[in-house]
Amino acid sequence: MPLNKLFSLQFRPWIHGIKRAGFHEVSFFFDHLFSGTIDTSKSIIVSGFWRSGTTWLQQLLASVSRAKSVFEPFYPEVLWNHKTFIYRNLPNKSSCFLQTYMPFYEHDFSTNLEMKSFLDKVITSDIKSVWLRRGRKNISDSFHRRTVIKMVRGQLCLNAIHKTFHCTIVHIYRDPRAILASVKRGNWWKDWLDSFSLREQLLEQPDNRNTFFGKWKEDIVRYDRQSPEQRVVAYWALTELYVQHCISQYGTPINFICYDDLYSHGKQIIYNILDRVHLSYDKKEEIDLDMPSSTSRHKRDLLSFEQKKNSWKNELKPRISHLAESIAVRFGLEDRLKQ
Repeated sequence: MPLNKLFSLQFRPWIHGIKRAGFHEVSFFFDHLFSGTIDTSKSIIVSGFWRSGTTWLQQLLASVSRAKSVFEPFYPEVLWNHKTFIYRNLPNKSSCFLQTYMPFYEHDFSTNLEMKSFLDKVITSDIKSVWLRRGRKNISDSFHRRTVIKMVRGQLCLNAIHKTFHCTIVHIYRDPRAILASVKRGNWWKDWLDSFSLREQLLEQPDNRNTFFGKWKEDIVRYDRQSPEQRVVAYWALTELYVQHCISQYGTPINFICYDDLYSHGKQIIYNILDRVHLSYDKKEEIDLDMPSSTSRHKRDLLSFEQKKNSWKNELKPRISHLAESIAVRFGLEDRLKQ
């Protein structure tokens, strides 16, 4: 019997008592205890833009591959507490800037060994942070010897992560109109977008990202003068282009998943990816595609997938929808427009 199941059955009353005393403290204790046994080449990075289904996909992969989840390591408060790069490269930046900031490391982490050390601890789940363990349900999850790390701010360092830690990378993408509708649905985005600047994020940072994004400087400057909705979709498009660049330029092995296809053919898609990268999984473990995401609104959990998939049509004004389509086409991403 697997150790985590034996632990749950034999010590269930003890587990519940510990939960009351401090679930996350005890989870970290066991994470730290087993961190040295984790092979980073067997870990999975789930990448994707905000509201693209990254949390849902992480939960599915963690469940079927018997892995523990690590949630959003590039969340500003996590990085701030560990002083990874914010103090050095981003002095006096606003909260709005930091919430939408994506760190850029093209080839490796030689320019910031603290970041390399930080990510090593992230991938082995050896950082004490309540945020990183968000979504875990049982302390016994900490006994798993594999991790699935979910990040919406990691697109600009996927190649460096793969070259350094040899993780499997899975990138999920979604129709930008659906992303935009989901973004507008949440109040937590409102303050971020009021001062969001494409130029500041993509052209004005001292890490050479402008070498890539400078090719679209005129577009970036033009969209930066437009509405928050247009800036969000442009940010989505440009960061998606960088993910494609990692494959074409560096041969980074990134596995792409379409949000819509994941629901329609999710079981086979997940099995195919795990087989392709030779990661073991329990074929008897049922994949619950209706599993609610821990970051979705509870009232949307009651909707069918078709309702979720098409709800943006009723939520976005035709003018906004057309603007999103035009931006996707402008950057050659019309294949992301699913209907």
